Amino acid sequence: MAFQAQPEGLDGIYLREDFNSPAPLKTVAEVATTPGQLLDPDAPADSRVSSVAIERDGFRNGRIAIAASMLYIDPIDPEETESWAGLYTAEVPVDGIFADRFEQQ
Repeated sequence: MAFQAQPEGLDGIYLREDFNSPAPLKTVAEVATTPGQLLDPDAPADSRVSSVAIERDGFRNGRIAIAASMLYIDPIDPEETESWAGLYTAEVPVDGIFADRFEQQ
């Protein structure tokens, strides 16, 4: 399952096998910690994800769809910023995400 949550106060999109799974969350994108160019190579250099949302039915048939925006704030002049946003889809090999758990069975 894919879901949006705020563990430890940071908004993000996460994957988990099911609600009762002891496996740790897998992070898709997290505000302030995920580099913008990890999601989109055209995002401003040194930008960070500034907002995320999972699209309706956003995790289906091994594909995930999210909306994300990225923001770069110049450390010398915080008034200078660059932003970028988009809708992003990616294949998510479910067996690869939770391989450790499935290999034990």
